[in-house]
Amino acid sequence: MYYDKLDSQIGIIYIKASEHLLEAISFEPFDLVIKPNAITNMAKIQLSEYFKEERKEFDLPLNIEGTNFELAVYQAMLKIAYGQTKSYGDLAIASGHDKAYRAVGSVCGKNKFPIIVPCHRVLKADGQLGHYAFGSDIKAKLLELESH
Repeated sequence: MYYDKLDSQIGIIYIKASEHLLEAISFEPFDLVIKPNAITNMAKIQLSEYFKEERKEFDLPLNIEGTNFELAVYQAMLKIAYGQTKSYGDLAIASGHDKAYRAVGSVCGKNKFPIIVPCHRVLKADGQLGHYAFGSDIKAKLLELESH
């Protein structure tokens, strides 16, 4: 495995990759020695561009794993455009599971690719932020960045 980190305006982002795929990003350290590769470098570049408001979509090879339901939710999240938001219910419908909005929240909560798979763009039905695995302050900052 390969590891790197990026200092951003919302804190340090830790990046984990295999030889050919991005494995995870996190705001919590992986506690391993920094050892970058082409994938971690690509992730750092694209995340830096995102924070400079120069990138609205990511083009990274992701190792997304899960059940058919989880994969459908991830695909639906990837379709939420930069600067837009959807509710958990909207995402349930988009993933083909109309009533599964609570399960959608669970999938968002274990997303290994925050920012890249934009779970921060998923809100409660009443427009409130809802839960974010890395804190509602980070979720609010990401939405603010995308509102420009």
